[in-house]
Amino acid sequence: MPGADDRALLMTAYADGAALVTAAWFESGASVELIDGVDVAHADELFARGGITAVFAPPTVLAKLVEGTRHKRIE
Repeated sequence: MPGADDRALLMTAYADGAALVTAAWFESGASVELIDGVDVAHADELFARGGITAVFAPPTVLAKLVEGTRHKRIE
C-alpha cells in the first residue's frame, strides 16, 4: 500500500491504466507525477532528486526509460 510519502511516476495516457493507479495512490494519500508522453530526461531528473517510489509504464515506455537511463544505477 502506498503511503503519504510515496510518489508514482506515470508515463502514459491518463485514460488507460494510469487512471486506476492514480486513483489508488490518491486514495492512500500518496501522489503522482504524470508526464505527457515519454520524457526520459524529465524522468531521469525526477529519479536524481529522489522521491519516486514506483513507476507505472507499459512495456514500450519502460523500454525507452531503461534505454535512456541505462548508464545510471537507480535505487
